[in-house]
Amino acid sequence: MGLSKIALNLAERTASYAKMLGKSSILETKPISRVNVSGLKYSANLKADTFSPKIDKWFDGVKTTSPYANRETTVVAGHHDFHSANSFSNLTLENLKNMHPNAGERNLNNFVESNIENLSLNREFLKLQPQPHQSTVFRARGRGYYGSGADFEIISKAKVGDEIVPSGGFAYAAHFKPQTAQYLGLPDGMLYEIVVPKGSQISVNMEHGGEAVFPALSKFRLLKKETRYIKSYSDECCKKVNTKAQPYTYVKMEYVPEIPVLSKELESMSPTEIKNLVQQAKEQNCTTWTDFAELPKKLGS
Repeated sequence: MGLSKIALNLAERTASYAKMLGKSSILETKPISRVNVSGLKYSANLKADTFSPKIDKWFDGVKTTSPYANRETTVVAGHHDFHSANSFSNLTLENLKNMHPNAGERNLNNFVESNIENLSLNREFLKLQPQPHQSTVFRARGRGYYGSGADFEIISKAKVGDEIVPSGGFAYAAHFKPQTAQYLGLPDGMLYEIVVPKGSQISVNMEHGGEAVFPALSKFRLLKKETRYIKSYSDECCKKVNTKAQPYTYVKMEYVPEIPVLSKELESMSPTEIKNLVQQAKEQNCTTWTDFAELPKKLGS
């Protein structure tokens, strides 16, 4: 077979293949998708065109308003005690089942009883002076630090505008961003910037540069989430030039100032009343933090 016949045969086969695919030509291609270049900048010092991620700073010069603090009126009695209990409070029912696969019904009982106790402790926050102005606080998280890390999954699945309950326990936050550096587990940590509306009742003091504690099972409205880059606190402070910035998830949320609370303290309940309350929670199929955040409304509390 001559070269002309080989070329003709190849052309016919190519055309036949293109027709089978529904194309008018083998050269037909899909439209080119636009590339998202937000947060990237052009580096003029390099010999070739390239994009490099924007690097955040711990000391970025951005001024935020801290919450009002008064040791007589804005601090709950158990402000420091919540921390020790949070490691259990921040375990989901799925976490308990994975940790104790043979515990059966006891896992559900422990989960229900823990959340009911937190709903009772939330009554302390109702005694606090409402915040006189809107403010901003910061909270950093590392995977596996102080709890199950379930908040990473919850926020990953949430969409902007959603109301979420990312923590079963009493979430601690700081008045200023640099205070959270030791808790941001790099790489892949998570940093919350939380807007606290005027009138909110959260526990606030000025210890360690300023702390804030939210009621257990608090709701937050997701305003923004994105991957950003930052150097470690020590690298930034020591002005090390050859260190790399690492990725983290930046999350901006607004606290929803509704305190989920039982109408009666556990201490004033009889054992029978507590047992009935646990049973009611089970009947309401309370298996998530969101379920318990809504439980007082369902019970008419």
